[in-house]
Amino acid sequence: MQQGDKSAIIEHFEKLFAEHGASFESLGYGRRESQAQRFEVMARIADIRGLSILDVCCGLADFYEFLKTRGIRVDYSGIEIIPAFVRHIKQARPEAKVVAGDFLDDSFEGEWDYVFAGGIFYREVSDSLDLMRRSIAKMFKMCRKGVAFNSLSSYADEKEPGEFLASPEETFAFCKTLTKFVTLRHDYMPHDFTIYMYKR
Repeated sequence: MQQGDKSAIIEHFEKLFAEHGASFESLGYGRRESQAQRFEVMARIADIRGLSILDVCCGLADFYEFLKTRGIRVDYSGIEIIPAFVRHIKQARPEAKVVAGDFLDDSFEGEWDYVFAGGIFYREVSDSLDLMRRSIAKMFKMCRKGVAFNSLSSYADEKEPGEFLASPEETFAFCKTLTKFVTLRHDYMPHDFTIYMYKR
């Protein structure tokens, strides 16, 4: 992501957090139910109980809370670039291991059983497609078992200003260049899709 885009993204979400506080609205979700539905689909990648996971651009660590309330205990880590979000997590959910930083920065390294990314591609930037592909490639490099991520779909009936709508077919084809084992789900919302990628 270019520096200008990064600064604009941070400013955008800091402003939303100042306005809405610890709410799904601060993350750009239209409804809490749609956030939970996307989490539900991502979590179905496999039985992740007791495994290590990385939540990329974890927002307010809502995915961690979603798993915990459903009795799915994991070794959770997150990385987040929005300072206000990180400060909130450290105060409200100190048990969640979350670091401040840019996921694509070369200094961020590690390995987890599963890597997740929920809603991180929806804001349009100058290099949206390249950013998405570089993120997917790094997520897959960092996982031992698999990756789950979602995106707004180019099949959406409408496009809101500032949104990036990815092609499910092109995203699937790119993921297939990284692994033979890819699942595309476009069956839970007409304007959203989720992809599972597996090491084997």
